[in-house]
Amino acid sequence: MKKFLLTAALIIGVVVSQFIVPSQAQAEEIFATSETRGGKTSNHYIITESIQTNNYGFKLRLHAVGQNFHENKYWELGFTKNNGEWHAIWLPSTYTTPLSKSNEARQIFRVAQMFMGFFVNVK
Repeated sequence: MKKFLLTAALIIGVVVSQFIVPSQAQAEEIFATSETRGGKTSNHYIITESIQTNNYGFKLRLHAVGQNFHENKYWELGFTKNNGEWHAIWLPSTYTTPLSKSNEARQIFRVAQMFMGFFVNVK
């Protein structure tokens, strides 16, 4: 009887873990936006790992997949407020793009806001 109960508990544990583990893995990546070129979706951008605040604003790690990336591409994207407007910083360079000029960067910024739990005014 003890072997039967032990086997049943093991089977139930395995079944329950199948429901719990995928939800934890999905929490590590958050879909941010898709890029459309010529009316077709070409790339998907996914926020990975934690969003980190720093002395100029915050940064995150992006995972890009799609037609323009033959391999999975990872890079860091920072955000800083400059003259009252948020800008995306394409790390490790210092090249910035105002959010008003990039739909993809603006959408990634909005998703990051929700993930971080605070909201700033973006026009």
